Amino acid sequence: MGPGFSTQLLDGVLERERAEREGRRIQLIKKVFAAIARLAQEILF
Repeated sequence: MGPGFSTQLLDGVLERERAEREGRRIQLIKKVFAAIARLAQEILF
């Protein structure tokens, strides 16, 4: 296993983890906005 291969492998893992974090962040933002929308209906701003 040469250094180029291990770097490519590591880059792939890091990119996949970044994409997973981004997906979780987007889902959290959607949930927060949905909760705010439900509260707005209850409170009637």
